[in-house]
Formats: sequence, C-alpha cells, structure tokens
Amino acid sequence: MTAFMDMDAEETVVLGGRQFGKSTWGGLNLAIKNASSPGYRTLYTAPTGKQVSVFSNDVYASLCTMSPAIKKICDFKNEWQMGARSFTTGSKCYFRSVFHSADSARGISAGWIQFDEFQDMIMDVVGVLKQSATNYPDRRFFYTGTPKTFSNQITTYFDHSCGYEWMVKCKSCNHYNYMDESILGKKGYICQKCGKPINIQTGVWVPRKPKQIGIFNGFRVPKFLNPNISFTDVIRERDNPFMTRAAFYNEVLGLPYAQGELALTVGDMKAACDGKRDMGRIGTKYPFPLVAGVDWGTGDQAAIGKAGARVRSFTVVTIGGWYKDKFRVVYMRKLIGEEADIYRQPAVVNHILRSFGVETVVCDWGFGASQNARLINEFDWSPDQLYEVQYGSMVNLVKWNREAQRYIVDRTEQHHKLIDDIKRRRITFPKWGDTGPFHEDFTCIFVEFDAIRGTMRFDHPSGKPDDTFQSLVYAKFALDINRGHTSKFSRGLVE
Repeated sequence: MTAFMDMDAEETVVLGGRQFGKSTWGGLNLAIKNASSPGYRTLYTAPTGKQVSVFSNDVYASLCTMSPAIKKICDFKNEWQMGARSFTTGSKCYFRSVFHSADSARGISAGWIQFDEFQDMIMDVVGVLKQSATNYPDRRFFYTGTPKTFSNQITTYFDHSCGYEWMVKCKSCNHYNYMDESILGKKGYICQKCGKPINIQTGVWVPRKPKQIGIFNGFRVPKFLNPNISFTDVIRERDNPFMTRAAFYNEVLGLPYAQGELALTVGDMKAACDGKRDMGRIGTKYPFPLVAGVDWGTGDQAAIGKAGARVRSFTVVTIGGWYKDKFRVVYMRKLIGEEADIYRQPAVVNHILRSFGVETVVCDWGFGASQNARLINEFDWSPDQLYEVQYGSMVNLVKWNREAQRYIVDRTEQHHKLIDDIKRRRITFPKWGDTGPFHEDFTCIFVEFDAIRGTMRFDHPSGKPDDTFQSLVYAKFALDINRGHTSKFSRGLVE
C-alpha cells in the first residue's frame, strides 16, 4: 500500500480482490489531505448509502481518531456526522451515494474525489462528479473497486493507466510471474515456467505503460497479496462450489471475467433497418404524429476527463412516430462541429423539432436542465410539449415528481425495454446506409450482473458514448406520453 501513497498522479485506479485495503487506502488519502491542507474540500462517493455509511463511520472517522495529530483538529462539536466531517482548520470531507444519479453531490466543490466500488457506478454520473474539482489546480481522482467484465469501466480505466502489475521473480529460473491462477500449485505458489515454489511477497511493481506513470497511475492487487490471506484460504475459495468462476476471478485474482455480453449486435441493428427507407430530411412531412428524444451533451472532451474516461458526449436528436404497430424512427442527428457549441445547441434543436412538427419531446434532466429551460423560455415549448426525465433505481418503474416537475424512471427497465423492442423489430430504422453511422452508440451497450440490486444492468464502456441510444430511449418515452398511456405515464402519478 505504501507504493500507492508514494506515487502521485492526477488520476489513480486501484482494482483487485476483496479485503486487501482499497477503502483504507482511499480513507488515508482523504484524511491526510484534509488534515494537512486548511480549508480544503474532499469528496467520497460510492453507489449505495450503506457503503457510504460504513466508509464514513468505520474507515474515515476511525483513521482520523486513531491519529493523535488529526484527532486534535476534528470538529466534533459542530460537524462530525456521516454525511460530512469537518476540521477546525476549515477543511471538510463530504460523503455521498451516487448509484444512478449525481444529484446528491451537486453543488459540492471538492479537489480530491474518491470513487469507491467504481465498477458499479454509471459512467455518466462519474463525468458529472468530476466537474466538482474544476477549480482545484491540484485535483486528484481515485478510482477503487473490483473488476467485473472486460467492458466494465474500472477495467477500461486500468487499461488506460500505467497498469502496474505485481511481478514475482523465480529464484530457480529467473522468470517473472504474472499474478493469476497459473501460480496456484498443489501445496503453494509456484513458478509458471519451471513449477518451483515462489514467494509472492518478494515481487516488484512493473508498469504496462511507463509513459503514463505520474499521469494516470494504476495498480492491480490480487487478494492473496494480503499477508493475512493464506494459500489455503485461496484454494478453499477456488474450490468452493458456491463461488462462481467469475466471482473467483473478480474477487480473489482481481481480474475481469468474460461473462458480460453485448446487448445489441451489428446484426440486430441491420435487421431492424427498413431496406429501402431513407433517413428523413428537415421539413419532411409524415402521415402520423411525431415525437422526439433529446440527449444533451457537451461535445467537449475536456469537460469529461483525461485518459479516455469518455472521449466525447454529443447532443443527439431522434425523431419518430407510431406507424403500423411499430415505432418508426425517421430522423437522427448528432450535433457536431459548430452545432456542438453549448450556447448554440438549443436553437439548433428547436429548428429540427419545429421543422418536423414534433408534438411531444422528452429531454434528459441533469446536464440538460439549463438547455431544457432555454427551449421553454426562449423558444416557447410549453410544459405540455416538453418533458424532462431523470434516471433512478426504483420499485415504481415510472413516477411523476410533482415538486420537481419531471419524470423519474428506472434506468435498467427503460434500457431493457428498448433493447427488447429493437431485437423484436418493434422499432424500425431507416436503411443501413443512413443508420450505420449511429450503430456504435447501440452496439457498445453491454450487460452484466448488478450485485447491489441482484439484477442485470446495462452500461457502456468509457470512451464509447451511447448518446444516440439514450436519445431513442427518450423518444420512445415521448411516444408513450403522446399516445396517452395514462396507466403508467400520467402526469397525475405522484410519489
């Protein structure tokens, strides 16, 4: 763990097995920074409230009170609670859960941010949270967690980092051993090449990408590097009939496992295209009512982060309507170049929507809140025409938030419905020649098990935006509103 503390970089990712001290390392980072920098703000985030509570109370608070020097400046009288812990020097650490939304952390300005259990976070949430450090020249981002699939964000981040691996040299043949299942012998750890015993505590950190050292550091730490974990413990877990191969790879070896699969393939997308139907043009008229979905984006790489966290996020408009018992997509447009300018976007989107005579439009809330307000205030879209949607994770799959005046919908359910509609050809696209340029926004979606909810979840790899997919989710939701599906989508539905 001393290697993690001694090697500084703006971004650091630590992935590995369970119970080797990822959270403790993160807690030390934040506590030391708060204690040594008067007036400094830090932020800890995790997917669930329970994870945040455990970290705040059992890790961060314990570390602070165990150190006599730090304990002296803990502000126990004024603010020392689960959600925020302050110091008499003016420093403060915030603790927030951010499973499907960054709302709980909005308005917080913090220079050092830890993303714990990073593998279970949604990439779009991470992009929003990183903006909290915009005004801090010494900002630091720490990503900790356990890998799942090869497409999961923590694996992708590690691939972008310098990628330190713990390599153990065999004293018998001088071979450097990579820490995976092949070093597990019958009675102890063995060399992958000659089969002689090796001492895994005598290794060295070897980077995959030396040029990234000090820019984006990354460490993979198998569970058995914890000196308190014996070889017998490892073998017992490997042979446990109740532990899946995926769980053993993820939680013990600290390696991703190829259990995730793409939700939509190129074949699915091609099959959903009408062979001869062209993409609509601005001003084209159709014999059925049209609705639209707008997924707002910045088009600005710097606004998301470094090292390929998300290359770009574009604004996409998707327009379609109900025709012959199917949702027919007639137009898709990604705003690029000058159109991607944040100030110009509402005017461009308004022109597209008005030209097609769109009756109902659904837009994403969050980053798009200010853009939606401009559509309403500057371009006369009424609340009965423009609806905002916020993703969440709920028992009630759709609800109208009367106070906030927007819909809250279950992210996983909406994604599952759209993917199913595409696979079953209940949604059709223009011919492949026109739809093809958008297909990567659909075929990058992957599915994996969500251990927090006990269900499958959908996400996209960092560096591969899903903007067109999201805009179609909103367009399909707009169709449900427009067709009067009041049993699920009535604005009278309350919390």
